[in-house]
Amino acid sequence: MRLRPAEPQDLAFIRSLTTDPSYTPFIGDDDEDQLSRYRADPATRMMIWETHVPAGFAIFREIGHDSGRV
Repeated sequence: MRLRPAEPQDLAFIRSLTTDPSYTPFIGDDDEDQLSRYRADPATRMMIWETHVPAGFAIFREIGHDSGRV
């Protein structure tokens, strides 16, 4: 198992999870344009959890923000 930075080809995988109704109570449903903006934002990290294939993801936002939130 490892965490790695998300790549453009991972957006479809992330969307497959965010559009799954069983995950609705737990995660947001950002479209691919928003996910691409996250990838470009220096205060955001998108990570993919995988063994041999992607199994999950995390988006850490507001890194370095004055509020101290992540």
